[in-house]
Amino acid sequence: MFFNSGVVMNNKMVRVVGDCSLLPKDLQQVIAEITIKTRYKTGLILNLAIAYTSRNEISRASESLRKGVLEGNLEIGDICEELFTSVLHIHPTNAVDLLVRTSDTYRLSDFLLWQNFFAEN
Repeated sequence: MFFNSGVVMNNKMVRVVGDCSLLPKDLQQVIAEITIKTRYKTGLILNLAIAYTSRNEISRASESLRKGVLEGNLEIGDICEELFTSVLHIHPTNAVDLLVRTSDTYRLSDFLLWQNFFAEN
């Protein structure tokens, strides 16, 4: 299985971005196990986009900031590009260096639109 494939043993972090609640429970469990087991690894970061759209991610981030304002944890004036970026799935400290598509298409197709602004493709 995935745990025995060398990912855990070779200092790699696995992160899953997207809405995992849409997946079957057994797959959610496997995702939880591998992400917990690799969360403190410092080598390569493998981001898996599963049930993911940029539209959903940007909506979720916007909702998070709106909730922060409504609960009094944020002022509207605190909201800036840096804060918005910090509530996305992939933070700027882990910017996308390379985007590989597995088709002939050269468009992003609603995939990490915010994060891929400077990525090579």
